[in-house]
Amino acid sequence: MTHHRSWHAASIAAIASFAVVAGCGTAPPSQVAAADLRFEPAVNAATDNLLSQARARSPMLQISGKLARHGLVLDPSLETRTGQQTAMTMRMDDLIRARVASGAPEFELLPFGEAALPKAQYLLASSATRIDAAPGAAAAGAHWKINLALVELRGGVVLAQSSATASDEGVDPTPTAFYRDSPVLVRDGAIKGYLRTSETAPGQPADPAYVSGVGTAAKLQEATDAYNKAQYAEALKHYQAAQSMAAGKQVRTYDGIYLSSTRLDRQAEAEAAFGKLVAAGIADKSLSVKLLFNPGATTFWSDPQISGPYPMWLRQVGSVAASSSICMDLVGHTSLTGSAAFNDKLSLQRAGVVRERLEAATPALRGRLAAHGKGSSEPLVGTGSDDARDALDRRVEFRIVDCPAG
Repeated sequence: MTHHRSWHAASIAAIASFAVVAGCGTAPPSQVAAADLRFEPAVNAATDNLLSQARARSPMLQISGKLARHGLVLDPSLETRTGQQTAMTMRMDDLIRARVASGAPEFELLPFGEAALPKAQYLLASSATRIDAAPGAAAAGAHWKINLALVELRGGVVLAQSSATASDEGVDPTPTAFYRDSPVLVRDGAIKGYLRTSETAPGQPADPAYVSGVGTAAKLQEATDAYNKAQYAEALKHYQAAQSMAAGKQVRTYDGIYLSSTRLDRQAEAEAAFGKLVAAGIADKSLSVKLLFNPGATTFWSDPQISGPYPMWLRQVGSVAASSSICMDLVGHTSLTGSAAFNDKLSLQRAGVVRERLEAATPALRGRLAAHGKGSSEPLVGTGSDDARDALDRRVEFRIVDCPAG
């Protein structure tokens, strides 16, 4: 209990710096003045700051009471580097909801779904970015930047934005089932628009593509929730519905159809969806595939449950790339374990293996692929756990580039 009280005291201290400003009728600053909070009190402080700003900037929100409640939906938080939902972002959502429910009677929290969205006047987008420790510093120097933005849905303008800094202690980066199972890094234009919105200053327009596609995002979240509950037929139905929506032709949609179809043993549908996923990634000029290798080796992961789909993945990547007038840089990455020199060499060798397999399966790609290695210099997760939590650190990126002239 002493530990819990210290968190609460730290949270109170963090928001004290802007409480006086808010009392003067001026919107509080966006940045919470605290750099040493643990994750939960930091999220609480950032949420309190966001609500204080919103009340200061909107006369309508200064009227409390049941008749003046305004519909608010929370689009689930994302981890910025990966675009994933994780145990940490789910905890972040729980904290935000609890803070709004207990301290903001002017808002009515609505579920983020297709049915509730038309009733909402406001949308809350939030993200967390891991900031690695400086080179040579202790690992404890890593921390998180938390961003929250409140968007007026009618005008698509950010009403309030709040940021806070939290320590890395106790943060769980384990991805949820959908993102754990995903064969690719799901960080396309739609996800990037959401992340940009969470960092947008008050008075500025939210990312227009994100706001215009928020209905699709709600449908996709319903699908992802069903997938995470192992309700694969229900998930597939929602993903297919999202595919028919104006903003639905995106990586997350095809990824969901691929994963759900695979779980339902509909292999032909799964492969077709993977091909569309690859095409969407190439159109976005970025495609990162989780091709896992045995530790310290250039052979694919020995467990066929993991590596069994790899030949199909590479076949689809090769087919789609061959039909496009593009070239690709294959960029290998490793986790943080191992020396820098070893990881640099290993990542290049792994990218070379993928290039050889692609060229063997699709001869038309010969001369259009180049292998590069980044070692462990560009981690997305950075835990060095060498398990499902940091699978994205052991990825191969397909970077779309222009072909040399002639």
